[in-house]
Amino acid sequence: MRSRGRVARGPALAVAAALVSLLAGCAGSGGDAAQSVLANGENASLRGILLRNVFVLGPGPGETIPAGESAPIYLVLINGRAQPDDLVSVTAPGTARSVEIPGDRLTLPVSEPVRPGEGGPPLTLQDLTRNLSGGQYVRLAFEFEQAGTVEVNTPVMPYADLYTSFPAPTSPPPSPTASPTGSPTGSPGPASERAGRERKGGERKGSERKGSGADAETATPSPASSG
Repeated sequence: MRSRGRVARGPALAVAAALVSLLAGCAGSGGDAAQSVLANGENASLRGILLRNVFVLGPGPGETIPAGESAPIYLVLINGRAQPDDLVSVTAPGTARSVEIPGDRLTLPVSEPVRPGEGGPPLTLQDLTRNLSGGQYVRLAFEFEQAGTVEVNTPVMPYADLYTSFPAPTSPPPSPTASPTGSPTGSPGPASERAGRERKGGERKGSERKGSGADAETATPSPASSG
């Protein structure tokens, strides 16, 4: 019985140590500010799997990521189970058509914090089905191969203040400006140059015909003068 208790306490103690390490790492990289960011996301747990600081990174204050675009998901995953587990699926019903997991699945070693998006691409909401702004919430369902599925009501954090330390989320492309109507004021193109040459050539031929007619009238005497 005593040995069983030690085995049961092992994963829990390892998870506690991982959390202490996680907090210490945040303090070392930014002190109270980074710990504040750590506390702003949503937390959840499922059969020894801990999800910490789950949030969607939204656009800047007052801005919107339009439907059809994408948005990143950030979180920390800690596996407190006795065996490794894999995150195999994430869905966002009512918000995105799919959620991309880098490599299609994410392996969670025992008691080792995993941070998608740190040193690689994050989880990503793909093809949004609605506009997304800071202050909203997104329902995410995380499915693990061994532990099962847990739903997290996830906040959308605006891209401001401490969150600007993350890569900027997708922003809509600028609207194209309408081109002005009418003829350009720059140098004439090949077609206009060719038309100008033809017009000048026609004027030159006309003047030559007029000149030859005048010469003929001067050279040929009229019947009255010859008589």
